Amino acid sequence: MKKIRLIKKFFPSIILSVFFIVLLGGACKSFSDNAQVSQADKSVSFVHFTDVHIDNVEHQAKKSRMLKDSKKLLKDGISQVNEMEDVDLAVFSGDCANKSLTVLFSNFANIVNGLKIPWFATIGNHESAVNGEITKENFARLLSAVNKNVKTAKPYYAIVPKKGYLFLFLDSTYPEKNPFGYFDKNQLDWLNNKLFENADKKVIIIQHHPAIEPFKSKDHYIINVNEFLNILDKHSNVIAVISGHYHANKIINRNNVLHISTSALVEYPNSFRKLKVTDEASKIKIESKIIETRLKNIRSESQKNCKSAPLLLGKSEDRDFVMFLDKK
Repeated sequence: MKKIRLIKKFFPSIILSVFFIVLLGGACKSFSDNAQVSQADKSVSFVHFTDVHIDNVEHQAKKSRMLKDSKKLLKDGISQVNEMEDVDLAVFSGDCANKSLTVLFSNFANIVNGLKIPWFATIGNHESAVNGEITKENFARLLSAVNKNVKTAKPYYAIVPKKGYLFLFLDSTYPEKNPFGYFDKNQLDWLNNKLFENADKKVIIIQHHPAIEPFKSKDHYIINVNEFLNILDKHSNVIAVISGHYHANKIINRNNVLHISTSALVEYPNSFRKLKVTDEASKIKIESKIIETRLKNIRSESQKNCKSAPLLLGKSEDRDFVMFLDKK
């Protein structure tokens, strides 16, 4: 009888403790490798920033890359995203910092942490350097330290922002032959395994170097791109590869996979891209809209000093579009 009275006495406290443990456990979930979310949704909406090139310079010669205004441009982009009501996450495809300096990446993170939504980033060739502070080896540690949503020990990782969708963030940098791109065997094996293990998901890949060049370059392409593409061709779940590096807007459909290159925030047209992917009954719908900075004077100055403005801007169909992919 004494035991029964004790149970009755402390039963409300026990229930309350269990409730808070469950509540806190749910609140502490992060977007770590393959983290799951419970709410199913047919669509995922996100913004893509690339080539932000944060720098601390206060003055610069007349150039199209507005390094002296890089922080202003990023703050404007973050402010615009925070005004949107239908965005699930933000992705940054490298060159967040203009130099391989920890302080610059920290400056970048301090601004981006003002986002109301989770954000994720991959490494670019400007961060990765043989003799720089942000090497491949410590990029993962640095990113995990400044971003509460990322816990990774490698410079490439996976997240599940919504049920049915998988985002893979890859490291395409090649410090020894910068600015070329390259995927080592370990990462290609990891990619192949992730695609095999997640055959039921729609996969979106984020990387700095485009697999399909928006225009030809002598020293910016991925050296072993065919190995990468061969892996994609073996699987039917990849729907898009999203990148920057070339600072140009371009859309190319290869084997029912959209290769989406987005223009740089730091250089004309000083913009970022909003994307929405929807799993429809018989097709996969992908919507794109390019969003320009509201700092018109900076954009105008960049355009005036840009010799390849039309190429970077891209055609109208490279910026705003609605496209449908076949379900395989």
